[in-house]
Amino acid sequence: MAMISMKDYAIKHGKNPSSARYMAARGSFRTAQKIGRDWYIDEDEPYLNHWHKEQRDIEWENPNGAVISDGLISIKQYAINHGKHPSSVRYMVSRGCFQTAQRAGREWLIDKDEPYPDNRVKDGKYIGWRKPKDRNADTKKSP
Repeated sequence: MAMISMKDYAIKHGKNPSSARYMAARGSFRTAQKIGRDWYIDEDEPYLNHWHKEQRDIEWENPNGAVISDGLISIKQYAINHGKHPSSVRYMVSRGCFQTAQRAGREWLIDKDEPYPDNRVKDGKYIGWRKPKDRNADTKKSP
């Protein structure tokens, strides 16, 4: 994994260096790092432009949301494993509900063994709490 400057990377792929820097700043590259005022990137990272329809659904080294590193999986794969919608899992990650969630570039990774947090009250303690209380129960006259 050899890091090269963003300018050299852009020239290698026939792109404008300012466009490549913009993409790095918004998180489109997984290996891009800002060191001082300059951007550096792995020379083997593909230049994916998500504005083009044929490249929009391509994921780099992770075509089906499979395991990315030891024990960490993508949000999409975590949602499939737990029977949840990926946007629900992404919302829970943004709220900080997962203890092992890590950000890698623009993707979130979660430990595959972490349970899905469920903060519902299940003991029945609050059953019927909205029902109005009968205040005149003691003073009612029988007909």
